[in-house]
Amino acid sequence: MKILKYKSFFLIVVIGLFLRLNSASPPTQEREKPNWRQSRYLIWPDLIHPDLSGLNNSQPFQLSTPLYKEGEVLVKFKSRATETQIKTLITLYGSRELKKIPRIDVYQLEVPHHQSVHEMVNLLRLNPEVEFAEPNYYVRLAVTPNDPLFRYQ
Repeated sequence: MKILKYKSFFLIVVIGLFLRLNSASPPTQEREKPNWRQSRYLIWPDLIHPDLSGLNNSQPFQLSTPLYKEGEVLVKFKSRATETQIKTLITLYGSRELKKIPRIDVYQLEVPHHQSVHEMVNLLRLNPEVEFAEPNYYVRLAVTPNDPLFRYQ
């Protein structure tokens, strides 16, 4: 079954290469030798990651996606704070609770529209009842695991 997959994939690649090179050739009688290094970029331009265009001209690589979700913060209150105190503090800041992560007692709060995420984090950090406050960061995969069974976990 795998051999059939590889043969069909190879056939599709060869046909695609043939069609691409034939359609890109000039209408003259003489046909020039194809440049294989350039043709691979002409055949599958969508395989080239668009964010890597910033690597030209010795520019450092920068992520185009934001580091955190705009309009949300994560807050953990100290253990001495009661549920009613926590609810009162959330409403005093003009925020609302989106979700509570139960095992670690972290609240996901919505930031009011008139404040930025950093302003809200700084305000929450000033409160003595707050253990920590931070933006709701996106988690990114830094390294691909070398565990062959990783995809089954």
